[in-house]
Amino acid sequence: MKIHNSYKLLIILSLIIITGCGGSNKADEKVKAMAQKVKQGLDEYARDTNGIYPSELDAMVESGYLIDLFDDHFKIPDFTTINLGEKPFEGKFTYIPVKINGERRAYYLLAYGSMNNKNQLDVNNDGKQDFVQIVLKGPDDPEILSQMPQLEDLL
Repeated sequence: MKIHNSYKLLIILSLIIITGCGGSNKADEKVKAMAQKVKQGLDEYARDTNGIYPSELDAMVESGYLIDLFDDHFKIPDFTTINLGEKPFEGKFTYIPVKINGERRAYYLLAYGSMNNKNQLDVNNDGKQDFVQIVLKGPDDPEILSQMPQLEDLL
């Protein structure tokens, strides 16, 4: 009887671990997709403002640039930004506008995935994972990108 119960417990724990791992991968893919949508919104914002990016993501939410990018307007993600090093929450961002010639002409966007992900990035090169799932930058203009400082120099 004890062996049977132990075996049952082992199966349940295995299922929890497998489900948990699969869930975090799915969540991390969702974070990457959401980050790409935010990048698209940032680039649209800049096209409409003569190449100038917003000072913060809230400006894009308030002006409606992100609403049309999401299928369900009632489930638009919370675009609360966090500072690198703060305890991240899945789906949060660190948005770093970059000034070139005195104007916000570029940006870095760091998106945070699940804390269980083994493929987190070390974006500030301190030897520790920073819970960052993906780093995007813009615009897609090689001339402007060549003028951007390295991300670790801004952190």
